[in-house]
Amino acid sequence: MQRTKWIKKDELSPLHKKIVEIAQRLHSKNRFVDMLTLFEVCCKELPNPEPEIDQVVRDLHQMKYIVPGTQLFKEDILTNETRRKIYEYILANPGAHEREIRTAFELGSYMAYRHLTLLENFGFIRKKTYQNKSVHFPIDFNEAQEQNVLLLRHELSKKVYECIQDNEELRLTDLKEILQVPYSTLQSHLDPLVEGGVIKKIKKGTTTFYIPSDHEAHEDIVEIKREYDYIGGNIRFKVAVRNLTDMAIHNIAINLNPSEQFIVDIPQQNVANLSPSTTRGIDFMLTPLTCGTSKVFGGMTFEDAYGKVHTLPINPKEISIKCPLVQPQMASQSEVNEWLKNLKRGTGKITYQSISDEEAFRIGREQVSALDLTEVSVDSEQKYCWYSGQVKVTGQNMVVKVSIINPEIILDIWADDLKQTTGFIAFITNLITIALQISYKMVQKTEDITQKILALMKASTVIEGLFSLCKNSKLVSDIAKSLANLQQLLEGLFPDSPLISSIKDTNTNLMASHQPDSLVKEQFEVELQFKLLNWLHKVSEMIQSYINTYQDTFDDINQISGELNTGLHLIKQKIQEHEKIYGLGIISYLLILDKKSGISFFEKNFGDLHINPDLVGGFLHALQSFGTELSEAETSMKTLTYENYQFQIETGSYVRIALILRGTPNDFVRAGLQEFLKQFEKNFEEDVKTFTGNIQAFGPAGALFSAIFK
Repeated sequence: MQRTKWIKKDELSPLHKKIVEIAQRLHSKNRFVDMLTLFEVCCKELPNPEPEIDQVVRDLHQMKYIVPGTQLFKEDILTNETRRKIYEYILANPGAHEREIRTAFELGSYMAYRHLTLLENFGFIRKKTYQNKSVHFPIDFNEAQEQNVLLLRHELSKKVYECIQDNEELRLTDLKEILQVPYSTLQSHLDPLVEGGVIKKIKKGTTTFYIPSDHEAHEDIVEIKREYDYIGGNIRFKVAVRNLTDMAIHNIAINLNPSEQFIVDIPQQNVANLSPSTTRGIDFMLTPLTCGTSKVFGGMTFEDAYGKVHTLPINPKEISIKCPLVQPQMASQSEVNEWLKNLKRGTGKITYQSISDEEAFRIGREQVSALDLTEVSVDSEQKYCWYSGQVKVTGQNMVVKVSIINPEIILDIWADDLKQTTGFIAFITNLITIALQISYKMVQKTEDITQKILALMKASTVIEGLFSLCKNSKLVSDIAKSLANLQQLLEGLFPDSPLISSIKDTNTNLMASHQPDSLVKEQFEVELQFKLLNWLHKVSEMIQSYINTYQDTFDDINQISGELNTGLHLIKQKIQEHEKIYGLGIISYLLILDKKSGISFFEKNFGDLHINPDLVGGFLHALQSFGTELSEAETSMKTLTYENYQFQIETGSYVRIALILRGTPNDFVRAGLQEFLKQFEKNFEEDVKTFTGNIQAFGPAGALFSAIFK
């Protein structure tokens, strides 16, 4: 099947581009593009011959650059972020089915269908049905590989294939031991892989092996044996390789793959040559991390005498690490020293970082002290301690020493059996490792929280500077630079915070509406100050949240917490100052109206706003009456916006007070207006009730307003 290649716009011919421009113009008028209409318009507007235009229109249709009946062009498809991510997901996961895509992107069935259909219609992907599911491939994906990809999309099928690929040939029993999966489950995944040609079955005598389809079976050339023993708190895993041929083999590489229960010192060891009919032993040292039972396996590669490379598995070997149960046993240091003469010693080492030697010693000592052992002696200065105890099963003595040699915690265990020392070292090592990880996280958390708090405090200083620029310099380039610095300071630590997008949008709007060397416009300045207040509030809230986390997490940072709270207190003081400065700065006009009639009792102009108070009062009264009629109940209108002005309105028992503002009202304005209404009605209640037209009685309202908004 021929696939249409996606040609980018800058790769189109001049005529292609002209016709695309005409199509886009038609689309902007008619929403949908009709190919016949497009052809007719192009013939009228372009000097090219009709057959040539017809061919180019057909080309654009064939390339799926224009799809009739849609509102989009090919260049528009990937501008949608979700659709682009879906396309990238299919590129990375060929054969993805629709439900998988819906889950990955948390989409409903319709939206997923819509995005996938557009990607398919415009030639980005193709769809096929596999096992009654719709699966999707990139448009240029090799069709010959589709079957294999679909077979290996199941996680267990992929593990089975990779296991066979890594080991070259395996029996069903080998696969069961390695993957720990029941025979029936394995068989249900092996059969489709064989049928699809991904792997194949071969017979050696009566035994069936599975091998990759591109590998050939080999005759037995070497024999591999493995064993282990305990040595000094570790496991010595032995691999013996015997050359069964009458010719030398070369470039032998033996890899060991222990479970997460062990750390292997050197995971790969090499042997240059192995003579005919000879055996070579290789030792691997394994450090147990926990008690329990797990399997160790690996693989071996080598070249035979003809240069052919072979791969063989090292079959799994089960290793058991038993942790002895202990009980306390009182002993003096001299008695412990006598015990050591008749006990076998094992040693474990745990490396630590990012913490002090004192902290490492505390962790090691705490973990051992939590066991049923008796503390014999402690030297906090030299950082070592001794413990004595007995193994419950055997009744034999056991001695534990914890010491610090930077950067390691040293565990020395003495017991009558090396299996016991190895198990006990693994057990304590696991406890100490977990405690160290917790300590690391605490240290990292402390550093992260401190870094974020300091960044937020620095951000508050930058915001302070922006307030100053609005008041003094007012130069657009200076404000834009400070906004960019603020964004850069915060986005590394708080990339998903709405604060970042607000700062970025503000700077974008500033540069779009101003020349860099101009002064900021008055209205934009007022809006910016309101945003700065909101940002400062947000910064304060975030600092408080992190300080609370500090205090909830750590017990010994009272001094640090106190210093942080002092810094936060200063920021909150600055917020109050700026709330007041901003609030007083946006008040343009005060209007006090009779609640029943709308007559103006008092007005005061705080700027250059010239209005007819009676006209405005009547307008507000009419709006209030209209709202009451609509709701069939008495309502109170709070805000009203007209062009660049906002009305903040408070209604009491007798009067309605309106502040005309040249910016968005803040808490200072709202709280002050509510208090002013309360005091006004208290001071002038009788004057309002007996009002006969003498507005001079309300003259002192100006002083009252100044006293509240001081």
